[in-house]
Amino acid sequence: MTVCADSGLLATDACTADLRGNRVREVEVAAGTAPVEECNLHKFYDYCTEGKVLATPLCPASSVKPAALLDYVRVDYGPSIKANDDAYLIGSLRTQLEDGTVVLPPCPVHQDGVLPTDDS
Repeated sequence: MTVCADSGLLATDACTADLRGNRVREVEVAAGTAPVEECNLHKFYDYCTEGKVLATPLCPASSVKPAALLDYVRVDYGPSIKANDDAYLIGSLRTQLEDGTVVLPPCPVHQDGVLPTDDS
C-alpha cells in the first residue's frame, strides 16, 4: 500500500509535494493493520521559490508555488535538541501571536515594499 513516510497514514497529494521531496512510500502491511485515514500532517502553503520562505504579499505570482509542509506542534525538548525536519514545520516558518495573528518573516528576495501587479 501507499503511505506517507512521516505520518504512516494513507498518502495524499500533499505528501508528494513536501519541500524535502516525495514522502510517499510503498509498504507491505499485515492483513487488518492497514491505515484507513489520510495523512493529516502535510498541508499545502504558498511558498516563494526564490526566497525559500512562505510567500508574502510582496512575492510575485511567478515565484509562488504550492508546497507541502508539516503542520503539527512538536514537543519542545529545549533549544539544544532539534529534529532533522524542524525546518519543514509550518511553526518554524511563521509565528502565531497570542491574539491568533500569523506573522510571516519577510521574503529575503522580495522586500522592496512594492506589491506585485497581476503582470508580475
